[in-house]
Amino acid sequence: MNLTKQLTQKMHINSSKPAHFFKEKPNTALQINPISECKHLIEFELLNLLVKQTAWLDTQAQREIVQLIIKSKKHEFYVKNLIHRLEMVQHKIEISTLRYSYKQLKNLSSMVSEFFQNEFNACPDALPADVLNKLYHTGYLSCRLPVISLPSGSNKVKRSKLSYHKWWFKKLNKKINQQRELLKIAIGSIHLYNQKYASNEAVKAYKRRVAAEIKYLSEVKPRNSKTDWNGYISTLRPADQRRFAEFITISKGIEKRADALGLVSSFLTLTLPPEYHSHPLNGDSSKWEGLSPKQSYKKLINIADKLNKVIHKMGLYNANNFFSIKIVEPHHDGTPHFHIILYYQADYKENIKSAICYQYGDHSFNDKSNLYNLIDIDRTISTPTYYLCKHFMFSNEEKMKNNIRVATNKSIWGMKSFAFSGLPRGAKSIWKLCRKSRFSEPRNITEAKLIKFSCEGDFEKFMLVLESAIKSESITLKYKSSISKHGELIKTVIDIQFYSPSSHNIEKILPVKEETGFLRSNLKEKVNFEKNQPNLYKNPTPFHIEIKKSFFKKHNLSIIIKEEKFSLVKVVTNKSKVEKKITVFNKINSHLKNIIKKANNLIFFQKVY
Repeated sequence: MNLTKQLTQKMHINSSKPAHFFKEKPNTALQINPISECKHLIEFELLNLLVKQTAWLDTQAQREIVQLIIKSKKHEFYVKNLIHRLEMVQHKIEISTLRYSYKQLKNLSSMVSEFFQNEFNACPDALPADVLNKLYHTGYLSCRLPVISLPSGSNKVKRSKLSYHKWWFKKLNKKINQQRELLKIAIGSIHLYNQKYASNEAVKAYKRRVAAEIKYLSEVKPRNSKTDWNGYISTLRPADQRRFAEFITISKGIEKRADALGLVSSFLTLTLPPEYHSHPLNGDSSKWEGLSPKQSYKKLINIADKLNKVIHKMGLYNANNFFSIKIVEPHHDGTPHFHIILYYQADYKENIKSAICYQYGDHSFNDKSNLYNLIDIDRTISTPTYYLCKHFMFSNEEKMKNNIRVATNKSIWGMKSFAFSGLPRGAKSIWKLCRKSRFSEPRNITEAKLIKFSCEGDFEKFMLVLESAIKSESITLKYKSSISKHGELIKTVIDIQFYSPSSHNIEKILPVKEETGFLRSNLKEKVNFEKNQPNLYKNPTPFHIEIKKSFFKKHNLSIIIKEEKFSLVKVVTNKSKVEKKITVFNKINSHLKNIIKKANNLIFFQKVY
């Protein structure tokens, strides 16, 4: 006996009204739609409205709605909120591609990339944006494609990406997964009393992906040429545990550094208004505007960035007297919120409170606000660092019950687990490079100390050494530039570059000849004149060049100028002892312009006529 018959008999037995009272007029939509199984739980008008609102959904989603209505305690209250949520997300979800398998999605990606290849071959000068609009408006595909944003980069890069099937597969797969999760949020599957943080379907997919990665890594056996290590990657600690160890180490180092500087600490919580929450604790989601957790995350990032800029303008970051540790954590319905620990000088507390309330449009700090909260921390009683990491995912699921669901939520919506501010520039990159170089021979005392403290996990002392090196301008990161398969310029950190501050000593002001204006610098730089050299060119093209002092220190360069009219110039790299001779002033122009442009230190560069 099906559910409808059971409910009908029960209502007939418990009612004094005749059976024909419960018979509605035949409705074709009700007979086809699985929602009709709930016709004895809600009013007939409300049921018709629900049927119309769920007509765009597939059978799988409709049957899931039926189960949720039956389980709910207040059927009509739940249905009214459900109708509102479905109205908010209907235009954001393409149901035709929502259940695509891997093979179907792969075929779809190939068809789309082939469309762009044909269009660009037919018209090489076509703008990528115009071709993308043409794809969505010409009905080229049999299904409605989820809206994919135009890729970044030059037109050449955009054409390359749009014509590449793997790029489309990655974008479509991510977009469809997010739409599938958004539908789960809208129908009410993800909330405190059902599936917290993420849907069961998404959690299973996340576990499969993690298992596949582990299986692949178990077969990889690399060799480290620096350490002569040779073994399987699967024998190393899992990535989630390494991230947790990194977070704890850096957080405790910041905490010790703040104690040494005599800074006070406060615990800041940033949340969002009701229009971002699909399932508040009271169950009333009538204010929700269909905003996804990704949109909520971007809004929080915007608030936190503006708050950070205000704090910068206050001067709190001066002399390294301000630090913060930020953690993103989802509510039970998947909507994120931020927990931030602030370390600052006690005199600035009121200024910080004013900056916080300003981000939410309040004229004064509201201690009872539901959007923000600032609590002072007594570090003699407890430390807040371990509270921040309560939702870090461990490989062993038994240790933390909800970690896998939180990790799934962050993975689907692209949320970064934690971030720090107030650290020396490049601190995390230098920390990782030093730990990788623990078996290498240190090049100087500074590098030896950095390697020692990073391998010991003492981030406080590591920060002290790094701050001193940055202050003396004797350390920088070395980048490697490469071109991707789409033609993009990619820069990656490959090493730490050290240089002696003594090579930047200022000895002499470069003289400026106003009548010729061959070379002018805004720094006192070391200049050697060697006269009586042959004049290679009678009429060299003059230039005005102004260069910041930091440029020479960053690139470890000194300019040696020969000839009274500066016809011959040597650019000497002190580290590698390589001399690059440039004999024509237009070559000086192109050479220095290319180098200085990368460092963004060119103040003025033009011909003088």
